[in-house]
Amino acid sequence: MNSLEQEISELEQRLHALDAERATVAQALATLKQCRQEQIDSFTQRVAEATVTHQSSRQDKIKLFRDLFKG
Repeated sequence: MNSLEQEISELEQRLHALDAERATVAQALATLKQCRQEQIDSFTQRVAEATVTHQSSRQDKIKLFRDLFKG
C-alpha cells in the first residue's frame, strides 16, 4: 500500500472513531438533559402543591424554604 492509501485508511479509521465518540457524547448529553428536566418537573410539582402562603406560620415557611433549597 502506498503512502496515500495508508493516509486515506488512517483518516477513515479516525472518522469512524470520532463517529463513535460523537454518539457516546450525544447519549450522555441526552441523559443529562433528561435529568435536568426531571429536576425541573419535580421542583415545579412541589411548588404547585405547596400550601404555604404569606399567611402561613413562620414554621411552615421555614420548612418550605428548607425543602426547596436542600443541597
